[in-house]
Amino acid sequence: MVMLDYGPPANAFDMPDGQRVFQWTQNVSYTTPVNVHTTGNVNAYGNNAWVNSNSVITGGQTVTDSCIYSLYADWDKKQKTWFITGFKKPNFMCE
Repeated sequence: MVMLDYGPPANAFDMPDGQRVFQWTQNVSYTTPVNVHTTGNVNAYGNNAWVNSNSVITGGQTVTDSCIYSLYADWDKKQKTWFITGFKKPNFMCE
């Protein structure tokens, strides 16, 4: 039923122990928060005031990564189908 939810796998290969590994790839992206740090001073001249300031903007970059989800399966001879027996978590960015 996995293919009903996620479509066909991007990759499938057989392991030496007879298991088959099915892999799905999901591209993820996020944008880092924007942070603005402003420093400055105010100079008064009679009834007027001047502001001198400097702002540093950091963040706002978009980070992208590919997540590979791997499912392990064993062949069931009686039902002639693969049964999922295990799952390998993707990298930390994907969780």
